[in-house]
Amino acid sequence: MFSAKHKNVELRVKCNKSLPGVVVAVAFDAKVSCCTFNRAMGRACCADCFTKGSEEAILAAALYNNVCLALTGDVRANDSSKVSRVEANCLGDQITFSWSVKNNLSAVRKSLGLAIKALQPAKVFRDYSWICKKIDCKVNKSFFLHAVKTIADSLKKSIKCIVVGKLNVTKEKVDEATEVLSGKFVLNTVSGAENPTGHTDCKMDGLTFKCGGWKCCVLADFIRAKVGVCPVIYPSEIYLGDKKNLKDAISKKLKGQLSVYVNSKFGKYSDLGDRLAALYLSKGCISVDDATAVVKANPSAKQIETDLKKLL
Repeated sequence: MFSAKHKNVELRVKCNKSLPGVVVAVAFDAKVSCCTFNRAMGRACCADCFTKGSEEAILAAALYNNVCLALTGDVRANDSSKVSRVEANCLGDQITFSWSVKNNLSAVRKSLGLAIKALQPAKVFRDYSWICKKIDCKVNKSFFLHAVKTIADSLKKSIKCIVVGKLNVTKEKVDEATEVLSGKFVLNTVSGAENPTGHTDCKMDGLTFKCGGWKCCVLADFIRAKVGVCPVIYPSEIYLGDKKNLKDAISKKLKGQLSVYVNSKFGKYSDLGDRLAALYLSKGCISVDDATAVVKANPSAKQIETDLKKLL
């Protein structure tokens, strides 16, 4: 894996000619309310709580809209960016936006530049207000400005980018691209922020499996295939809804089918790290740091089976 950093922008590139295409992601560190973020993104969620970090979660969803507008907002934007659907998640204490793109460095750099340029938290109050109304929470400009300051501070510290896929580049080209990308980042200053109030505790109550990182993604796919439910992935667990009393039965069923599943899905690959990172980035269910971790770990099918068995 090639990596480079210039100012606050870090770029990691893993080339693998066996992969079908190229997946790209940009992320920044942020501890947000995943319950609120999922509701803001229109996804199934455990409850209607409004925990600490909700304002930052809504702002992150508004930034997602801005990134989508820059990359796929209309025919002209799509023709310029060469990007397909954009995904987003709030896992691993990061906000991650990911997409597939044409497999050459020019297209990769162009799409990342457009996305980084769209990371303007002070300019998305309209979308922030609309999302607040959609999830039935009060719009407060001072709370919005507090979230803007929090996210802006994180962006100024570090923007992490990763590219995984069928690409042919050199370390020198990665260095050059990183320097160009760092020049795309500009922030507006704000004032008038006020510490948010009115938060509630999380009301999650149902069947969960404790896990973290890329292993959550593999476990969620396994459960989806064998149990027939669509798990919601959280930073340290996956949530299966109102099936708490069925945990022992579901665990027993999954353990009995784990070995056959892992061997059939992963057994023939020696580059699972790259394949898992690309797959889960394209599905929008892994952070940049966790994608980097699985690329470096490059687990075997046997290791995945051992790890999943411990989670069940």
